[in-house]
Amino acid sequence: MEKKLRVFVRNFFTMKSKSLIGVLCLSLFITGKYKAQDKIIYRDGTELECKVLEINDEVIEYKSSKNEGPKRVIDVSDVFMIQFENGTKEVFKEKSEVYTKPQAPSPAVEYNRNYDPDTSDFAKMRQKKFSGPRVGFTFLGNGTSSSYLQEENKRPNFVQFGWQFETVLFTAGSMSGLIEFVPLIGGFEQGLFVPSLNVLLGIRGGEKETIEFAIGPNFSVGRDYKQDVVGTVGVVVAVGTSFKKNKVNFPLTFAFVPSVGSKHDVITDATTGKTESQDFETGWKFSILVGFNSRKR
Repeated sequence: MEKKLRVFVRNFFTMKSKSLIGVLCLSLFITGKYKAQDKIIYRDGTELECKVLEINDEVIEYKSSKNEGPKRVIDVSDVFMIQFENGTKEVFKEKSEVYTKPQAPSPAVEYNRNYDPDTSDFAKMRQKKFSGPRVGFTFLGNGTSSSYLQEENKRPNFVQFGWQFETVLFTAGSMSGLIEFVPLIGGFEQGLFVPSLNVLLGIRGGEKETIEFAIGPNFSVGRDYKQDVVGTVGVVVAVGTSFKKNKVNFPLTFAFVPSVGSKHDVITDATTGKTESQDFETGWKFSILVGFNSRKR
């Protein structure tokens, strides 16, 4: 009887130990599984247990701790650290702590910020300068200059060569205001030297293909009624357009200078002293010019 009692006690404790070991192992498995997850620690100290899916420069994607439900995101700037299930950690610096290489100012906001932004090559915030060669033809209307050329067996039209200097003064949306200086020399092909200077104040609109209107004084050399070389002053009216290819602009300009008249008193009767007034016209000028512009600054 005593022997049976000892066997019963031994078996009872053996079974009890196995049960305890099983319960302990199950507890450790459950605890390990529960702890085998990631932990997001916010900058305010709050902790979030979850499964981190992806990290980029802006946000962190994660799911719930059971890896169920929809994906969620949080800003990287709000997170101090992530503790991963494998024991590794990743600490995130605040944006103010991250070094950013200084960037060059954008051409569209460089210098004067009072103007409206614009993407056209001609009209942007920064005041710019353009220049380039010009070549074309000038046609003379009836007048003292044309008469002189015909008497000299010259044609009343000739080739012009010159240069355009342009400054964009301001912008207003897609419109820009500009001033131009265009010196020209003509008549080389006929052995002539006919200089002129045009000062134009204009408005240009559009972007890649522009339309321009300009007006200003014209200073040139011509012939008076005595066929003497004289300086003349008139007005020039110009319209044109421009075609852009890469960073080069190709303008086409039509310019018109009206005839300038002068009155001269001619003595016709030496006895009576009467005079007769006679008017003279320099003759109009019409020019077609082409060329190209490149940006100076």
